Amino acid sequence: MSRILGPGPYKTLTTHDGIDVPFYIVRFDKKGLLQSPETAKEIISVRRHDKLTPWRHGELTPS
Repeated sequence: MSRILGPGPYKTLTTHDGIDVPFYIVRFDKKGLLQSPETAKEIISVRRHDKLTPWRHGELTPS
């Protein structure tokens, strides 16, 4: 069973340059309906101020 995540970043990753970056997980159900609306709202807010690189499950390169 998957654990329920609260809104906000799942964890923080550190780049090779020592920069901390938030790692967000936005969940969707099998029909493609958003299951983590508070995290999605936070990402939209962050994106207005910072650079954001979206990744999708299964991809090896950013979109």
